Amino acid sequence: MSRHLWLGLLCLWGLQLAGGAATPEEAFVSRMREADLTGTWIPLRGDKLGAEKPDTYRVVRATRREGDRWEIVWRVSHRGQPVEMPLPCTVTFAGDVAVLILDDLEMGEGRFYSARVMFHENIYTGRWWSGSGDGGLLNGTVAPGTDGGGAGS
Repeated sequence: MSRHLWLGLLCLWGLQLAGGAATPEEAFVSRMREADLTGTWIPLRGDKLGAEKPDTYRVVRATRREGDRWEIVWRVSHRGQPVEMPLPCTVTFAGDVAVLILDDLEMGEGRFYSARVMFHENIYTGRWWSGSGDGGLLNGTVAPGTDGGGAGS
C-alpha cells in the first residue's frame, strides 16, 4: 500500500512540473507584487523584549538582479507623499521558503541595519538589528495589496 501511495505522489509531482507550476522564485515575485505585509514587531534591547506593536508595509515589487542579489521596492509615506524606496538585499531559497538577508545596510547617516526575514506562502517572520545591537522581531501575513497601500512603520 505504501509503495502505491509513493508512486501516486510521484506521478502528481510530475504532472505539476509538466503543468508549469511556478518555481519558488516565480512564486515569491508574484506574491510580492503590490503586496501588503501586515503584522507586528517586538522591540529587542539586549535580551529584553518590549511590547508588541502593529506593523504594515507595502511591497511594490521584488526583482532578481544577479545571482542571489535582489531589489525589493517598498512604498512608504514621506511627508505625506508616497515614495518608492528600493532595498538592495540578498534572497536565498530553502525549498519553497524565501529568506531575505540584509547585512549592514545604511539607512540614514551612520545608521546600519541587518535582518533575516523568512517568507513562506503568505506568512513572514524574522529578526532585524542595528549596528548598536538594538533590534526586534517581526511577523505577519502577506496579502494582495489594497488601494490604501501600506505606509511603512
